Amino acid sequence: MNNEASFLQAILAQPEADDTWMVLADWLEETGQAERAELVRLQLTLRRESNRERRRPYEKRVQTLLLQGVRPCVPTITNSLGMSFALIPPGLFWMGSSHHRGPADEDEFPAHLVEITKPFFLGVHHVTQGQYQRIMRRNPSYFGPKGAGAAATQHLDRDNLPVESVSFEDIELFCRRLSDRVEEKKAGRRYGLPTEAQWEYACRAGICHTAYHFGSRLRIRLARFNGHGNRHPLPVGSHLPNLFGLHDMHGNVWEWTADWYDADYYSKSPLRDPTGPATGHRRVLRGGGWSTPPELCRSALRGHNSTDARHNYNGFRLALPVTPQ
Repeated sequence: MNNEASFLQAILAQPEADDTWMVLADWLEETGQAERAELVRLQLTLRRESNRERRRPYEKRVQTLLLQGVRPCVPTITNSLGMSFALIPPGLFWMGSSHHRGPADEDEFPAHLVEITKPFFLGVHHVTQGQYQRIMRRNPSYFGPKGAGAAATQHLDRDNLPVESVSFEDIELFCRRLSDRVEEKKAGRRYGLPTEAQWEYACRAGICHTAYHFGSRLRIRLARFNGHGNRHPLPVGSHLPNLFGLHDMHGNVWEWTADWYDADYYSKSPLRDPTGPATGHRRVLRGGGWSTPPELCRSALRGHNSTDARHNYNGFRLALPVTPQ
């Protein structure tokens, strides 16, 4: 192996093994990329460490490096629609809010240790208007070319704006149609939404001590939220990624997840790979949106809507099981 792409391809071939990650870190250091090597090693440490106090200095260092613009190493695949998916490796994390200081809702407690035992892929970005249009042959977006909010986004590339005004039911149909494409069938890909636990694990990307993956405060340069009178979302990828290479996990549009909502679920959630209640009346959304105040964009915040709800601040990103290479 003599370049980063080769290492990342080897990780994709054996996504549950950490050996190649460690060799990649050594190679990065040898080629003068010490800070990127440090990020790789920190990611490995945080995925294995369950003690909250021992985690704290590592988390702070990750945040410092990412805010300085150090680029994480991210194994990705690209599907027939041009969507990029980041490999989310297995690991441990603390889910929910750990204390009642500051904004927190009762359904975020108790904080509990969760293990994601299997790697999975998650969309690097929200699904865009252009991608949704190609599969569904329509664009329901309020901020689309024919939407009521078109004037607000006429200066933007709408194809790369997140699709919104989609219900949970709309997304289920989108996933079926995308999965049924010849190229996707051939690759053995079946698309869906992440579970609530997968979403929070991917959002935090090792950061369990602060409200957001980049720190304790939401800033305009780091996320799209209702901080300075924003009136529309931004094109996907407009902000820095987290340690797993995911953009806009806070703000821009709320993200539907696969789970039914239960305010008391955390008190009975299993340690490994929780999938939420078996039944319910509303589905969970995460991350906050362009119109959302900062406290509702936190990693632990649990939104929820009826499955037929369509709002101009609700969108989604896709999850994908890892299939043998």
